Amino acid sequence: MTMAPISTIPAILQPVIGQPIWGVKRSHGSFFLAEFGPVREILTLPARRFDNGRMVAERQVPRGRWSLMVELCRWRIEVGQAATSDLDADHAHMQAVMSALDGTSIRSIEIDPDVLTLHFSNDRRMTLGPAAYVLTGDTGSQWVIFFPDGSKLSRETDGRLSHER
Repeated sequence: MTMAPISTIPAILQPVIGQPIWGVKRSHGSFFLAEFGPVREILTLPARRFDNGRMVAERQVPRGRWSLMVELCRWRIEVGQAATSDLDADHAHMQAVMSALDGTSIRSIEIDPDVLTLHFSNDRRMTLGPAAYVLTGDTGSQWVIFFPDGSKLSRETDGRLSHER
């Protein structure tokens, strides 16, 4: 794992600029996925039974050229002045706001070096920042961007930026 200097982030993320966002879906808690660019592959996920007995059938899941996975992260999506959502809103409202991102394109990506918050701008705005509820000792990534070459850029729960190739 290589720690990424903040000054390198704009160059690493430059290929994502101009790419359409699609497939934005919330899963559970703060976890959500978003795809960017053309479909790169279609994964077949096996059927699965959850502990509560709920069954999910085998399914085909398209993945974009770039993928964003958000977990353990304080996030906010703004759609104009009227519709905003963050992880504290109800599930249906969050999905409605997330769906408004589908089909838009990324115009810019900024990183706030003081708190390592990532901002995606288009007609809407998506902000991924540090989560206040991450506890000391929690490990994992708050957000990860997967690139076509297999590398990934992530913000770890301890606040470090990591760029793995």
